[in-house]
Amino acid sequence: MKKVLIVNDCRFEGIIMKDIINKLGFNVKVTNEYGALKEVKEFSPNIIIANLIMKETTGDELINKVKSLDSNIYGMLSSCNNINKNDYKLKGVDEVIQTPVDINLLKKALKIKETKNREGSLHMEFSFCPFCGKKLEEVQYKFCPYCGSEISKV
Repeated sequence: MKKVLIVNDCRFEGIIMKDIINKLGFNVKVTNEYGALKEVKEFSPNIIIANLIMKETTGDELINKVKSLDSNIYGMLSSCNNINKNDYKLKGVDEVIQTPVDINLLKKALKIKETKNREGSLHMEFSFCPFCGKKLEEVQYKFCPYCGSEISKV
């Protein structure tokens, strides 16, 4: 199962985001800036969503530290301000999302595309592997060609 670590100094905002991401089928943990690196080591997330402004650090600095531990983790920056991801690319930020989170915008930021298979049931396609973080081509995959993890039930 895909794992997301939410790092936010506002517990309420983290819980709301956790609830939304859980509904998208992810295993989610919430922590603050002080427990983030420990949780990265113990929880081994595929994706980290860090709030831009926290008490003693910024989300982009935290994502940069996380990427130094594991460069395959997909780093997302969240903020209530309208920010540009290109301003944070050099710090390892792969995507930005604006809070409060809109579920459709979150799906887009997580690169989730919902489609129907032959039987008509809904499944999600990713443009990156949520397990190893490698970029996938514009083709439908059932298993990641890099790490072998099941990413879609076609």
